[in-house]
Amino acid sequence: MTTLTGTDAPVRGRTWSLLWRYGLASLLGLAAWVTDSPLNNVLAPGVGTVVDLALGIASALLIRFRHRHALAVTLVLIVVSVVAVSPSGFMVWAYLHLCTRRRWREIVPAIVLSLLMQFPAMLWFPQGGPANVSVEGTPVTGGPAYFLTWTASGLGFTALLTAWGLYIGARRDLIASLRERAETAEREQELQVLAGQAAERNRIAREMHDVLAHRMSLVSMHSGALAHRDDLSAEQTRDIARTIQENAHQSLTELRSVLGSLRDDSGGAGTTTPAKPQPTLTDVPTLIEDARTAGTKIDLDYRVNGDLPARIGRHAYRIVQEALTNARKHAPHTKLSLSITGDPDQGLTIVARNPLGRAGQVPGAGVGLLGLGERAQMVGGTLTHRIDDEGRFELRAWLPW
Repeated sequence: MTTLTGTDAPVRGRTWSLLWRYGLASLLGLAAWVTDSPLNNVLAPGVGTVVDLALGIASALLIRFRHRHALAVTLVLIVVSVVAVSPSGFMVWAYLHLCTRRRWREIVPAIVLSLLMQFPAMLWFPQGGPANVSVEGTPVTGGPAYFLTWTASGLGFTALLTAWGLYIGARRDLIASLRERAETAEREQELQVLAGQAAERNRIAREMHDVLAHRMSLVSMHSGALAHRDDLSAEQTRDIARTIQENAHQSLTELRSVLGSLRDDSGGAGTTTPAKPQPTLTDVPTLIEDARTAGTKIDLDYRVNGDLPARIGRHAYRIVQEALTNARKHAPHTKLSLSITGDPDQGLTIVARNPLGRAGQVPGAGVGLLGLGERAQMVGGTLTHRIDDEGRFELRAWLPW
């Protein structure tokens, strides 16, 4: 079985469409040509038939220029079809093609010429011209009835071809419009998929940054103490090493829980234990206590009335966690003033202030505040940071309840 590729299929479709049009137009002309040719009335028998056939062949060549010169080709074929019958099929083809373009400035001249050619055609064709001559030599046209019948049939045929061509043109435009809409919808869907993938990557990166940055800053701070202090006792060294180990293990545990919550199959078949729930605002006291144990000085004002929704609480926890990490990295050995207040009517407000100090030894990616801003926007909140009047760095976030 032969399979058409995306390039071959349209080409073969266009070739077949062109072949059957040429075939049908040729059959119509040949059918009329075999019956009789009006050129035999003015030329020698047989010569008129050959000339008629030659005009038909010329019409077949002329129809190739219908796209570039649609009106000119149609007008020429209308005139030629008055004196010969073999080009009639190509005349119909050209006229239909002209009407499918639905340009009335082209269609009207063709209609006018087609109607005007009815009069010489009545005298030229055998039914009313040189073939029917009276004894006195006066041409006989068949009288008023013949004139009216010929005119009516010409008008009806022209109207039928015009309506048919306009319908084909409207249908083609409709199909092209539907195809364009489908392609546009497909492109938009692809863009939405790409945007969703980018958003998911950003979300995963943000969660991993918030989890690892906090724990790794603690590990870096304690390992720095081991590297630069030589006055530590063996017990103190073991305690610091144990703290480093615990924070490393905790960072892996939290990272595993984050990745588990981001997967759709988290907690599904094949899992032995459910994923650990993400921390919320209720876990902030534990976070503060761990930071104080690690040596961070924190002045906490915690006044929250009511149960914050878990989704908002998770973002609030990450904001507080990032505030602690930034203070530890950029202003070590300074006191962090942290205020967490809120209720269902006013929303949740988080304010962190710390003096500007010399940056610590922990390198930063510079995307922490950007990630916090994205978190706040995701839930309809706001986040700002600035240097206040006292020269302290201030981070302020508001989250809806």
